Amino acid sequence: MVKRLEFIDIYFSAYLTLHGLEPRLINKAGKIIFVFDATDQVYQYMAEYHSNTAIPCLDLITAIKALRGKMLTEKENGKGEKYGNRKR
Repeated sequence: MVKRLEFIDIYFSAYLTLHGLEPRLINKAGKIIFVFDATDQVYQYMAEYHSNTAIPCLDLITAIKALRGKMLTEKENGKGEKYGNRKR
């Protein structure tokens, strides 16, 4: 079984997508969680992110907007993975 890392931080998740890592989105009672496989690459990017490495800011903004759109779609669809979801 592959270990998973779950994040609620859209900015860090967008940083990971800049490096080609796409998250799965999980709807936990209306809150979107970004899920990545726990690989050495994720831990390397985590260290880079927390060391305030330089990145192209417009690329990051585009990645944030794309993830935000996916979040809204996930909330609207009400899909959830094993955690269930709130129905209105």
